[in-house]
Amino acid sequence: ASPSALEEPDDMKRLWVHEVYRVFYDRLVFDEDRAWFFSYIRDTCGEAMESPFDDLFGRLDSDADGTVTDDDLRSLMFCDFGDSKAESKDYKMVQTVAELQSVCEGFLDEYNNVSKKRMDLVLFRFAIEHVVRIARVVRQPRSHALLVGVGGSGRQSLTRLAAYVNDFELIQIELSKSYSVEDWHEDLKR
Repeated sequence: ASPSALEEPDDMKRLWVHEVYRVFYDRLVFDEDRAWFFSYIRDTCGEAMESPFDDLFGRLDSDADGTVTDDDLRSLMFCDFGDSKAESKDYKMVQTVAELQSVCEGFLDEYNNVSKKRMDLVLFRFAIEHVVRIARVVRQPRSHALLVGVGGSGRQSLTRLAAYVNDFELIQIELSKSYSVEDWHEDLKR
């Protein structure tokens, strides 16, 4: 994120929490580990950053009870495509999920207008979160992601949309029984 995208010091703290969540939390498998991690981040914000966690993330408190939960932090998203009208592509905090949903639906409409493979997707909250995560990963140099899920869960479609958002060309390899190491090397050259 550029300094101009972080309007106040607390924005840097929010960005730090977001990045720590993306790098570590997204890899956790067990609910107990996620609960421990959330508690650790909550404590770190209060002790090391001297910012009460519930004040720092108060706008994410979905039930307005004064306590930000782990589920509330799902709304903490940073991306560089959150404002489709902006000329600069600063990595900024998403203000509302509804605004981001509208932007993502706009990208999906654009994709469908230019692509031979039309995608008829319903971009609900979980799908939008994944588009933001995938877009973040694919735009980093030498990055990679392993998307795991049952067939038909939208991994390929969301990856196509994230690649389109970043103006990347997506190449998909086709595996067959005769696919060899040489074929792999040729696919890598594309």
